[in-house]
Amino acid sequence: KEIWTPLHAGWSLVWRSPALRYSFLAGNIFDLQNLFIYRLFAPNFGWLIDGPVGMAAVYGWVIAMLSLGAWLATLLFLAAEKRAAGREASAQDRRRAMLRSVLWGVPALLAIATMALPLPALGALTWPALAMIPLGIIQATAGLNLDAYFRENLPEDPAQYEKALAFRSYGRTFIKLAAMLALWPLIHDVTAAKFGWFALGLITY
Repeated sequence: KEIWTPLHAGWSLVWRSPALRYSFLAGNIFDLQNLFIYRLFAPNFGWLIDGPVGMAAVYGWVIAMLSLGAWLATLLFLAAEKRAAGREASAQDRRRAMLRSVLWGVPALLAIATMALPLPALGALTWPALAMIPLGIIQATAGLNLDAYFRENLPEDPAQYEKALAFRSYGRTFIKLAAMLALWPLIHDVTAAKFGWFALGLITY
């Protein structure tokens, strides 16, 4: 009861506010995209390219390039925040910036579809791995903007502020765990014939 009561209060706060509700849901979509790449696409892509022996190197490059993109996005975001310091942006401007970064995430999914194409390999470093750099930049930028937008729309009351943040944290963890359980059969049983369809199909997701 001591755990569920504040979580329920946080859920009520988030769900009553369209700004909090939709930024929470959109943030989870980007979280799940990363989960799919880390746990499903990258490992199976490595297995298809170099078999069980060399898959770790291929998989490692995919994850490294995605992380590099996220790191670059963080630097760009912090630089933009520093430039904007002292200039008060309107709520509409911040909302527009958030929506723009989220919408860029749609064409960015084409980077995952490159895993389904017969592209020449560069050893363990593949073209799909390089395509993860812009994907990482766009995903991380969207995530950072969604997080900032969520926090800007939280209640000013400290108790309500903490409850809403607690609900978001626990909610994201629960959704990831549920997705992992749903993905479990695919993680261990993805054939070469199926994999291309999974990569292309994520575009529609």
